[in-house]
Amino acid sequence: MLSFTPTVQLEKTLKTLQADIVLLAQELLKMDQAEKDWLHKSVLISTIGASTRIENAALTDAEIEWVDTVLTQDGKTTAYDSKKACILNKLSKDRERSIEEVIGCREVLNLAYLQATHFYPLTENTILGLHKILLSYYPKASPYAGSYKSSPNFVVSVNQETAERHIVLEPTLPGLLTQIAMQDLITWYNREVREHPWTILVATEFVFPVLCVDTCLLYTSDAADDLT
Repeated sequence: MLSFTPTVQLEKTLKTLQADIVLLAQELLKMDQAEKDWLHKSVLISTIGASTRIENAALTDAEIEWVDTVLTQDGKTTAYDSKKACILNKLSKDRERSIEEVIGCREVLNLAYLQATHFYPLTENTILGLHKILLSYYPKASPYAGSYKSSPNFVVSVNQETAERHIVLEPTLPGLLTQIAMQDLITWYNREVREHPWTILVATEFVFPVLCVDTCLLYTSDAADDLT
């Protein structure tokens, strides 16, 4: 069960959202394949841009779209190694790290889109595998990609005037505690997502404990740098 009971207002909002999704799904059925492909690419680009810029990647949506176009010219979604020189020459080598962030995120999202039905029931291997793909284009992260964290990590707030540091989030310690916490969370998710009437609430609640266990996975190349 969830850690909270949805309010009447929340359930009303969810019902409205559900109705809107049904209508949008009906509209999608009316689209031709070219329109669907354009919509898919547009959502993919904006999602990659928003996700990677949170992690300080410097590519614009227009640049991400160009990269995606270059990588799909041969009909494949994973052609970075053969196109790397071309991409770096176009976007400048001083942004190589941002490009690596974008490529990894792009590959994970494409995989999730193409193989979504394979992600249930959710497993540790699935999560760790996606994490490994996410960081696979950033060489410095190779010792940590696809693994739970091996060192403690904290979210710290720093007062810029006094330099005073305050721990905002103290995640689960690495090692056995993190592994047990993730196993328990995955077991809970697989049960609740099947039984609860509002799966979006289950997915939302799943994300928050992951952040509290935290970033049990070294999620980004920034985190990998912090430990090297």
